[in-house]
Amino acid sequence: MPRSKNFDANEHLAKALAAIDAQIGTLQAKRTQLATIIGGSKAAGKAAKTSDKAKREMSPEARKKISDAQKKRWIAAKKKK
Repeated sequence: MPRSKNFDANEHLAKALAAIDAQIGTLQAKRTQLATIIGGSKAAGKAAKTSDKAKREMSPEARKKISDAQKKRWIAAKKKK
């Protein structure tokens, strides 16, 4: 059966977008409540940072060991050319 002439795809999509925005608002409010329960804004900030890649800290000895190994690989690669 063909669609009725009153069907407007843009209006339908706009309604869907509004529904999604409403759900996002509800979820953000619930997230804020949970962040407050587990420790306030500090916990919320930590949660945001943990989602990013955490920066690893290495000792100077470990950095030197990695650097020396990489230099050794570079020298070997240059000798092959």
